[in-house]
Amino acid sequence: LPHALKSASAEYNRRIIGSLGEILVGLSRRRGGEEILESTFSYFVEVALHKCAYPGSVLEKENLALPLLDKCFSYATKLRASDGRSNLLEVIASDETFLCLIGLAQSLWDKSRDDA
Repeated sequence: LPHALKSASAEYNRRIIGSLGEILVGLSRRRGGEEILESTFSYFVEVALHKCAYPGSVLEKENLALPLLDKCFSYATKLRASDGRSNLLEVIASDETFLCLIGLAQSLWDKSRDDA
């Protein structure tokens, strides 16, 4: 997936991230799917944070990590507003997430800094 996002068009990247968001929406609609939703959400956040780590390329950060974190945060806040569930916000509001975003806010790359 990261290689495809580095070599594909911006529209393709938006569609992939949008599809990952739709997976979360679909899981939230399943009866009894809370456990699967939380583990999938945690996995998406983990992948995004892993791709924000230093060894990755700038394109991985700008095309996968930051948009995926944004999608996860938007989804978690929307879900909390609709039914009061806040456990997904606790997953994304971790020390690792904030350290990642603070690090990227000091990036030499303008888009990385702006998105963070």
